[in-house]
Amino acid sequence: MNIFLLKLRFYIKKPVSVLVSSEQNSSIINLISIVGGGWKDIYRFPNKPLAVLKNNFFILNCLRENKPHNLRFFLKYSQTPIIIINKKAVDMLLLNIASERGYIISDIETARELQRENENLNISTVGLSERSDLWVSDLNISEETNFKVNYGGDSVPFWVDKKLNKGEVIEILLVVRAWMILGMNLVQISENIYSRE
Repeated sequence: MNIFLLKLRFYIKKPVSVLVSSEQNSSIINLISIVGGGWKDIYRFPNKPLAVLKNNFFILNCLRENKPHNLRFFLKYSQTPIIIINKKAVDMLLLNIASERGYIISDIETARELQRENENLNISTVGLSERSDLWVSDLNISEETNFKVNYGGDSVPFWVDKKLNKGEVIEILLVVRAWMILGMNLVQISENIYSRE
């Protein structure tokens, strides 16, 4: 993969980028694709070098092989930088870039820890209680999982055809919030999750 081509693409086109930093990166990255309705122009860095030239949506995986200075560059030149954090440390410079130019989405406990380090971070929170910006109510876990997602006075039911644990529900909320920021409404997101899970 030629990192120069990718940086050039970001500098010229300024695509949307989502940086995922979680203990469960792969499941969140898969959910981003599912909720996006199977978008074909999602590029998963560092895969598929030729896709750099045509895609407008990039998922950046916060792994050891992705050096922090490269990730800072991608966020700086992204049209809409979003960082999804779930119980994992992230470079504070990345957080500052996203907070100033884009969005940080986190579970409420991680958000509190991050805001102790830098109280100026603007973080959109998700969780299992009303203390979060986006939260779950009426959670029912059996052979299937169903719940309501609440945001700004709206409440939309979600169904998943398998048994999830609370951590997996939080992962869904993180991805739901990212897609809401990108313009998708809760009803569309719920339908995409139900039809593809």
